[in-house]
Amino acid sequence: MVQYLGTDHHEVVCSYETIAKVFPEVIWHTEIPVLRTAPSPLYVLSDLVRQNNYKVVLTGEGADEILGGYDIFKEAKIRSFIHRDLDSSLRPQLLKRLYPYLALSPTKSAEYARKFFDTDADPADLFYAHRPRWKTTGRTHVFLTDRITQNTVRPEQRLSDYTASLQDLDYFLRAQFIESKLLLGNYLLSSQGDRMAMANSVEGRFPFLDHRVVEFAGRIPPKLKMKVLNEKNILKKAVQNILPDNIVRRKKQPYMAPDILSFFGDREPEYLQYYLSDSMLREAGVFKPGAVSQLVAKCRKKSRQGFRENMAFIGILSTQIIYDKFVKNFKIS
Repeated sequence: MVQYLGTDHHEVVCSYETIAKVFPEVIWHTEIPVLRTAPSPLYVLSDLVRQNNYKVVLTGEGADEILGGYDIFKEAKIRSFIHRDLDSSLRPQLLKRLYPYLALSPTKSAEYARKFFDTDADPADLFYAHRPRWKTTGRTHVFLTDRITQNTVRPEQRLSDYTASLQDLDYFLRAQFIESKLLLGNYLLSSQGDRMAMANSVEGRFPFLDHRVVEFAGRIPPKLKMKVLNEKNILKKAVQNILPDNIVRRKKQPYMAPDILSFFGDREPEYLQYYLSDSMLREAGVFKPGAVSQLVAKCRKKSRQGFRENMAFIGILSTQIIYDKFVKNFKIS
């Protein structure tokens, strides 16, 4: 695209070491625990933007939510198709079309994928698309102390005010609604977006979230947003005459950043010993020190882990940083 448009671009290399180095600063700006390191490269990028004397940037947040771009929509569509014929041995093979970019993809084996995504949920379930994600996230609760788990709010409870709005929608539209309510505002536009940009005094603008664009997208039938398994189909159609064909047709590669891999390897950051020490964990009172120690030992032995471990580790570390910076050692400068 840079060559096609003839624009002048700058780049910054964000290594494992870079992510680990800036992560405590990132959490200072998020002011809330996170489950991914993805805000870290954007924090570094916003610094590059500011160094080049730009104060306002346009970003594409919202396009995936309103126009059907996420794998979770594709995943729900395949699962719904399988549900119509549970005895079929061929339909589960479609799950292998999901997440080809993940080194430890749960879809490399159709049988394993079927078990991974199985939640016994019917497509009529209001939260059908999100059940597998919530099941995986729920497994991280083993690291929480009993006091915390007793006060944990389930996703269904967070969405209780919207159940009436979900009743008349199909699984695809429900998935869009939930992604917008839970992920977009709470994380993408906040922890990963505005807070990382404003940490370097850069303001983000979101054309896809113009209320007129959102209202128009809400009237587009799901089958036009995702045609078969082609995500954001109608957006691609709209711009196919003004973009290079190889850009329009290329496979979607989601924005991701390495999680556990950023902290374990040749240069383990010294602050891990402090934030994840038994004494600090007991003092914060959120996580079980024994369970965390086992996870850390597992990561040191093999730094490439699965979904649960990556979410758990980043969640634990970011929470401990929050405790240290905003409770134990908070100072008003």
